[in-house]
Amino acid sequence: MELHITLSGSRDLAKQITEQLREAITLGTLAAGTRLPPTRLLAEQLGVSRKTVADAYSHLTYDNLLVGRVGAGTFVNRHVPHATQPIQANELAGAAVIQHWRDAAMPMHHPTHTLRYDYLGGATGKHQFPEEEWRRCMLFALRQGAQSRGLYGQPEGLPMLREAIARHIGFSRGVRCNSDDLLVTNGAQQALDLVARVLVEPGCTVVVEDPGYPPARLLFAAQGARVVGVAVDDQGLRVDLIPEGTRLIYVTPAHQFPLGMPMSPARRLALLERARELGAIIIEDDCEFRYEGRPTDCLQSLDRRLPSGDPRQGPAGHPAADRTGETGRNRPVPAGPLLLHRRAPQRPADGLRLHRDPGYPAIAGPATGTAQTDGLNRPARARAIYFAYDTNL
Repeated sequence: MELHITLSGSRDLAKQITEQLREAITLGTLAAGTRLPPTRLLAEQLGVSRKTVADAYSHLTYDNLLVGRVGAGTFVNRHVPHATQPIQANELAGAAVIQHWRDAAMPMHHPTHTLRYDYLGGATGKHQFPEEEWRRCMLFALRQGAQSRGLYGQPEGLPMLREAIARHIGFSRGVRCNSDDLLVTNGAQQALDLVARVLVEPGCTVVVEDPGYPPARLLFAAQGARVVGVAVDDQGLRVDLIPEGTRLIYVTPAHQFPLGMPMSPARRLALLERARELGAIIIEDDCEFRYEGRPTDCLQSLDRRLPSGDPRQGPAGHPAADRTGETGRNRPVPAGPLLLHRRAPQRPADGLRLHRDPGYPAIAGPATGTAQTDGLNRPARARAIYFAYDTNL
């Protein structure tokens, strides 16, 4: 790796090298303990004599900025104090925007220290995760990627992964879709961000549950939407309170966040009817984990009102349901390596792909045979484990 040094002209070369290294060390650009290139190698890279580089190293060593170790090399002294020079906000064209984000609330952030008792919602026992099976799947994906051309993947996600997800949610939740209807993201928040950037315009009305998931509310507000919190009761979102002119409706019907109750079947049908009246899109933040009983019907699978070809219909014959299947909150496996699958509306699908970064080959790991099978069985095993633990508290 080449050390970044720029020489101007052919005079005072040792001084130029010395001053640039001094500035990099004192500002922290060269971190404490960093090993510098040998004098011969740096001289070749810069096109100067070895003595020129050696003189620069000697000056910095004399000033206690560098430390030489016999047989090891030359290193940045670990005890050098750094003089930071922060950029003033008034120097930037976007100062007001930057200050807005500095003042924004950041809910549900990760704790910076170890907690004796952690009441974070949706946290699971990491020892229940099949580490060995997952590792084999990821290694398989990496080997497959080594045979590829080394290009970026498709923005919507690898076909093998999308096909596996389509089969899984069709089998377990009755979702009507195929792999072309799916867009793989790096979590619920990225999925919501894509939907907001494509469908939300400044001033449009977005309905969220109250109480509800704070990051979703903040994200829609950041896009300039008029975010309306609608109260929930023991059956879920109060559909009768959804205002006229609503464009998006964000709900968590499987497990209302943070209260936990599922939306009743009657309320689900009422929500679909209200969305049809408004021409609104429902963002369904779903969850496959539950303690007992059969899974609740997702809104997308319930909505069969509109005939094929109706101009109001969304994907696969439903007018308003956009589904995010979340492997985040209330998850039966750890959050780190998991993906979000979402049911993308046909009309804005091109816009969603345009805003989505290309995928990477290694992300195909969950699509391999072991992960597909485990994806169907693991929630059932986790339910039994967590239910037994909860009843013993």
